[in-house]
Amino acid sequence: MRRHVTLKALGRGQGFVLRVLRGLAQVMFLDSAWAGAVFALALFTADWRYGAYALGGAALGTGAAHLLGAPRDRVRVGLEGFNSCLIALCCAVFLAARAGRPRCCSPPPPASWSPSSRRP
Repeated sequence: MRRHVTLKALGRGQGFVLRVLRGLAQVMFLDSAWAGAVFALALFTADWRYGAYALGGAALGTGAAHLLGAPRDRVRVGLEGFNSCLIALCCAVFLAARAGRPRCCSPPPPASWSPSSRRP
């Protein structure tokens, strides 16, 4: 017999944390807070900034959806937090590129390009 933790059994803060973690899990089309926690752990392992941006983005999106009156069932399963999580991760990647750190998704230069191929 499988028992699920309901949001009514938790306090307001813990319920919000579950919603945020479910928003992270929705990036991978899952609605489990455990999957969101594993995804957050993987992002923090890659770089603490990625984890912070993802959690912050999902929290902002979930909070904004709640404040703007989005349907509760959509907020509860994390459907209102995953887009903001993805946008925050994109910002983290491109802000890192501007700060001089290498981008994780930059394409390699074309094979025909080399510094010595230019002629004066």
